[in-house]
Amino acid sequence: MGLCLTPADVGLPAKFPEWRPGQDDAIDRMLDAFTEYRFVACSAPVGSGKTVSYIAVALAMGWRVCVVTSTKGLQDQLLRDFAAIGLVDVRGRNNYSCGLGYGGAITCEDGYHMGCVFHEMDDCLYREDVKTAWKSKLVTTNYKYWMLSHLYGDGLGKFDLVVFDEAHEAPEEVCSVMAVQVAARDIDRLLNARLPDNPLGATIDQWAAWAKHLLPKVLAHLDAAKRTAGGPVAVGIHEARNMAKWISLKSTLTILSKAQGPWASEQVKNYRDGICVRLEPLWPKHDAQELLFLGVPHVLLASATMTIKTTDLLGIPRDQLDFQEYPYLFPIRRSPVYHIPTCHVQWDMSEGDCVLLESRVDQIVGRRLDRKGLIHTHSYHLRDQLKKQCQFNDYFLVHERGNSQSTRDTVARFRLELPPVVLVSPSVGTGYDFPYRDAEYQIIPKLPFPVIKGSPIMEARCHKRKGGDPTYGNYLMVQSLCQMIGRPMRAPDDRCETFILDNNWFWVRAALRTYFPRWVFPLLRKAEFPPDPPPPLELVIQ
Repeated sequence: MGLCLTPADVGLPAKFPEWRPGQDDAIDRMLDAFTEYRFVACSAPVGSGKTVSYIAVALAMGWRVCVVTSTKGLQDQLLRDFAAIGLVDVRGRNNYSCGLGYGGAITCEDGYHMGCVFHEMDDCLYREDVKTAWKSKLVTTNYKYWMLSHLYGDGLGKFDLVVFDEAHEAPEEVCSVMAVQVAARDIDRLLNARLPDNPLGATIDQWAAWAKHLLPKVLAHLDAAKRTAGGPVAVGIHEARNMAKWISLKSTLTILSKAQGPWASEQVKNYRDGICVRLEPLWPKHDAQELLFLGVPHVLLASATMTIKTTDLLGIPRDQLDFQEYPYLFPIRRSPVYHIPTCHVQWDMSEGDCVLLESRVDQIVGRRLDRKGLIHTHSYHLRDQLKKQCQFNDYFLVHERGNSQSTRDTVARFRLELPPVVLVSPSVGTGYDFPYRDAEYQIIPKLPFPVIKGSPIMEARCHKRKGGDPTYGNYLMVQSLCQMIGRPMRAPDDRCETFILDNNWFWVRAALRTYFPRWVFPLLRKAEFPPDPPPPLELVIQ
């Protein structure tokens, strides 16, 4: 394509009047790679214009493309940017209201199990979106819908290109879709049967044999229910949700009966009705081809934090892959990442180390009361500790534990607040952006190592003798850290200071260098004490 074509020439919306620096070359590089490779992985930092680049590739080639994202929020963003050129969106039935009414109390998923007459008609909002998507050359959906719609249905048609945005999350998304929960109470009530002997110690082969034995009984029940159903609304909502349990059980037993590769299991905590077991594959590579890639001739994986290990986890053959890395495009001086030596931050820190950490946080916040900031705590325990003990805790804004709606509401409130205010949370390291005055500094008191002890599935993933990878926890930590670094810095004229306080950084930087995307390293700085803050941003967001 070269320098001779503008975004308008390719067919991009008017809101993208020109290429960002290096963007046209990146598009050329992707197009060239697809002449030789099926898979192209693009590791590019925030601000490189990944989304525009892959849409431009699809438009330039005249390809039909599906963009698969990790969250509904990202689907919304794609629609805002590209609906003008025909991008359409599809989500699961639970996101649509059923035409049966009930005062909006039931979803399309409920109506489907109730025998809703609309699900085969154009009056069904979900079916309308699916039909529109089948006719469109530009489609977006989320990972779960992409996989399940092909696993249990006809999907969204054939595509020339599928783009997996936020591709660093793809391995976990595959394992999550394959994961099943089996409750002893449901098996007893629905099938008058029992779980395998020693369910938490049973091998995946034993679970597969158990599932194969029970699956015909479930299929027979569903077949009989289908034959006897009648009338425009065959059942009420209670019966429909009971039927949904049978259909869910069918899916669970089908997945288990075909399970391959190493799996692990753990008991679901706080399940009130007897034992409930969660089973999950350790790795996605055994299922990624069937669930993600689906024979699509061109596959693009895009993320700011992806490394070659991500593609290895997905089982992508290296001889079919072109892995592309791009440099940091924003001014480095505007987004420094400082390590301020403080202490080794862990759950059982000494009282002296706790005081030292709290003092360091106060030292940074106290000199930046004229601007807004973030503190990524990685755990509610650390969040509550800082909220209770820090000198400037009156300015700390927190949300309810484990409540996603409270998190969204608190983030919205934080955006509207005037300084001094600091959002303190373990839950905003991904999925949220804080440009310009939303956050001019952020503190990472503790490196975000995943919790491994106490989760048999994570323990198995990180245990070599159980088919796991001892480096996996470190890989996840680096992914989370890099996502945090990118939250507030969103444009060339933006600015944000990042402060890492955990002394585990000394060995992490030396030992895990290959786990980091290359764009991170030019940002890194070391300082014995927090530097003087730069003047506050004067930019007024339009």
